[in-house]
Amino acid sequence: MKKNSFLKMLSVAVMSTGLALGSVAPTFAAENVEIPDTSIIGSESYVAPVPGANNDGFSTFATISTHSWLKSYKNLYGITVATQEAFAQWTWDDGKITNFGNLWQNNSTAPLYGFKDEENKWNYKYTSTGQTNQGVLFESGIPTPWGHAGGSEFTSRILINVSSTGSSTAQ
Repeated sequence: MKKNSFLKMLSVAVMSTGLALGSVAPTFAAENVEIPDTSIIGSESYVAPVPGANNDGFSTFATISTHSWLKSYKNLYGITVATQEAFAQWTWDDGKITNFGNLWQNNSTAPLYGFKDEENKWNYKYTSTGQTNQGVLFESGIPTPWGHAGGSEFTSRILINVSSTGSSTAQ
């Protein structure tokens, strides 16, 4: 009999904790506070020469450039809650872009945050320039098997402008 009442008390305590945590998330959502964009804070570049064939008028050595750009978001307490890192890879030679390569992301979040609906595509591809369009949908709240409950969502997007000289800028 004592074991049965202990299990009931434990169940009530666990459910009460869940209700208390669940009531915190809607409070943040009700405030409708926009998370400030701390903008792009840095970039890394990797450049590697690649031997190539001289059948299309380019020199025998092309260069693969891989650049990454980072954007992070902080909450009202100054804690970083979400980070989007976008990578772009392209090949260039003799002042022309010869191949628009891979696009990928490395996104991370603090506890009670998550992300979904990642998008990686090229906006445009010219022989001297190109632009990526990489976005991710971040969400906050209590994680459940059906998604985050009681929180808000916000989108982060990085546009990387690539050049035929192996450099890049982002917005």
